[in-house]
Amino acid sequence: MSEKEHKQELTTLKDDIMSEIDLKPLHPKNKLLLYSRYLLSKLSWHFTVTTLSKTWVSENMDSVVNKYVRKWLEIPISGTLSNVYLTSNKFGLNIYPPSIKFVQCQTVARNALKTSPNHSIKDLWKTTTESKNIQYDVYTSTKEVLKTFTSGQEDKLQNHLILQGSFFSKYKRNHDLNNTIVWLENKLKSTEASNESLSETIMRINSVKLLKSKQCGILPFLNRTKECDQINNDRIEVESPVHDNTKDVCLKPNDNKPEDSNEENERVSQPMAANIQASHE
Repeated sequence: MSEKEHKQELTTLKDDIMSEIDLKPLHPKNKLLLYSRYLLSKLSWHFTVTTLSKTWVSENMDSVVNKYVRKWLEIPISGTLSNVYLTSNKFGLNIYPPSIKFVQCQTVARNALKTSPNHSIKDLWKTTTESKNIQYDVYTSTKEVLKTFTSGQEDKLQNHLILQGSFFSKYKRNHDLNNTIVWLENKLKSTEASNESLSETIMRINSVKLLKSKQCGILPFLNRTKECDQINNDRIEVESPVHDNTKDVCLKPNDNKPEDSNEENERVSQPMAANIQASHE
């Protein structure tokens, strides 16, 4: 088969099996098991004998598988799949994308050429150690491929968590700073409002005091209004008769006292005068 035929066969096989798994009324975990144990096994032969590049597998097969995984696990497009691709002892689902299966198959094929007892096959391995096969020759087993992949996912997940933590810490600091600024602004506004209300109250008190002082005549240097003059005139007219009556009442006893004293003196002096006249006779 040519490379083009391998690509067409892989695309058809992947689309048919993934759509069939998606339509089955199974739990998402069981769908992932079917993908991991059935679909990847079906793709293994093509991945071993073909000369495809890892880039093509990642772009044309990993993207489709990731879309179904997000759909089954209800992971949004902004969510990461790094925790899904971790092993079960690290709270992952112990699955991996088709590109990792492709690297495993290529590693097995390259190790078979390298460890073959046939010298011609070994020479074939030596002549093909250049270009794209270098990335597969660095691995000695399929377990090493999985270990490298999971460690990369762990680092990626850790970086995501660090970035999220720094983002939320910065957001919290900015939020606290904004809250402090808003609180200070509100405090300043309330202080200004209280100062304004206090000044208005003082002005009202002063105006009331000034009005009372004008009405009572405490400040004679101020110009009195016509109403105040009328009030003072009415007060004088009302008070003057009372003052005259008191004078009359007070003077009457004083006026009567001299008359009474004269009458008493005349009564006393008449017998005394009679006695004096009798003595002379």
